[in-house]
Amino acid sequence: MYDVQKLREYFPTTTVYKDPSVMAMFLNAKIPAFLRDWILKRQAGTDGRIDDIDKLSSYIASIIPHREEKGKLVDEALSNGETRKFLAKIDISFNSRSNYYTFELANLSFTHGQTIIENYVWDRIKGELIGEAGGWGLIKLGYMPPEENKKNGKFTLLDFKNFCPYEVSLDAFREARSHFKTEEWMDIILGAIDYNPDGYARADLLESEAWEAKHTMLTRLLPFIQPRVNMIELAPQQTGKSYIFGKVGKYGWLAGGGSLSRAKLFYDIASKQFGVVSSNDFVAVDEIKSIMLFIRINCRELL
Repeated sequence: MYDVQKLREYFPTTTVYKDPSVMAMFLNAKIPAFLRDWILKRQAGTDGRIDDIDKLSSYIASIIPHREEKGKLVDEALSNGETRKFLAKIDISFNSRSNYYTFELANLSFTHGQTIIENYVWDRIKGELIGEAGGWGLIKLGYMPPEENKKNGKFTLLDFKNFCPYEVSLDAFREARSHFKTEEWMDIILGAIDYNPDGYARADLLESEAWEAKHTMLTRLLPFIQPRVNMIELAPQQTGKSYIFGKVGKYGWLAGGGSLSRAKLFYDIASKQFGVVSSNDFVAVDEIKSIMLFIRINCRELL
């Protein structure tokens, strides 16, 4: 096990204290780990701990609204002309028939048919949006009343700030890393992805077996850092595969069911939108037997 105080000394701005009771609250709210850690860092005291659980709960409700709070956001957009800023996962699409971009906030039930990104807004924030292919960000919504001969209005995207909690200095990171032995660092990484390294120190495991078990778990992180690596893992259910690839970071894309097409993976000609392969560090396919692949292969392309 590593020394917590030593870790905080060398990584003072990127460490969070993971109190089990606080972690349980985030788990019940189904908040991804990278958002949880960002919130904890903003709300924790100087000792890294959360002193007021109720205050933290109120902040979470404000910054990450749930689906049942959609009505409040709608009322804010209608009454005030804009909503408060909130964190949400956004998906962008181009409506070729109407010649404008739309967006979807699946967690809040805002669909592409209800939304529009006006050209002046798109020109201002497209740098933040392009390349995310469904990424998290700070969002502000507005409302556009119905046009003549139109029955329904549209919710508009007024602002979007890509969720990027830290700026990493590799030189500073390497210098801090040099103060830890390999065994310490393995335990630190396991703790960072919400695994308890002490759990591998079982009486029925030899030291070499515990090391191998930790190492095997950490190999799941290779797609996060290594370009063009392909992995197939045959593991039982409830061993953390979906959690690692779907909750730990925002730069990957996890397919957990449904169908996959060439347009979804690479490029959609109709919507002029790049697919998930081109806009994510990795693509993980979970429970592949439940996924339908619609990818026609041109034999000439293979020759």
